[in-house]
Amino acid sequence: TMYITFTINGKTGHGLGNPDMPPPYRNKYSGINTIEKMLKIMNFLVELNKEFLQVETKYPLMADSTNKISWINLAEIHGGTKISTVPDRCYLHCSVNLIPEQNTESIKKRILDFVEDLKTKDPDLGIKVQIPISMEPFVIDGKSDFAQAVKKSSERIYNEKREFKLFMPSTDAHWFQERGIETILIGVSRGDNSIHCTDEFVYIEDLINATKLYALTALNYLK
Repeated sequence: TMYITFTINGKTGHGLGNPDMPPPYRNKYSGINTIEKMLKIMNFLVELNKEFLQVETKYPLMADSTNKISWINLAEIHGGTKISTVPDRCYLHCSVNLIPEQNTESIKKRILDFVEDLKTKDPDLGIKVQIPISMEPFVIDGKSDFAQAVKKSSERIYNEKREFKLFMPSTDAHWFQERGIETILIGVSRGDNSIHCTDEFVYIEDLINATKLYALTALNYLK
């Protein structure tokens, strides 16, 4: 997973009198339209998504989950001040979610290389790229003592054997995994929980069962 912010700084101008037009139709008063320049970034990311369609993960997914591929979510964009002014600043926030078969650093390099290439072709492109979060996907050892403790506890709580599944959204688990601490996600999410949407919720029954699962896993693993 990567969280990326693209910031483009340009030059304000009268949107009707001095728009961002190519030579010979511009002068020193012409604006530099940052929204138009951000379009090239967005188009590149959309094309990258088309490439992601070619590779599906081999790992089984949770119920109600269909995201077997990597994907870039164009999440938030801001630019401009009013309809008659050339926008001198534009922000694009996006999240890059990658399957375990995809290498985060290689995708990061492709994005940054594309930006550098744009800068060489467009001297008016004032762009900054920030990646405050970047983490590699990880896969657990399903046969470890800890994993077996989780499975044993799960079977006791739900009266059935359950297998580990791939959870595509990013979580805080990576902070532990990156430090060599075996980490398994145990939670209460279902497809109909309206996750990160209006009226997000969990079922009380799921919350109670998850609490039991945490406690029983600790008992089985630490005894």
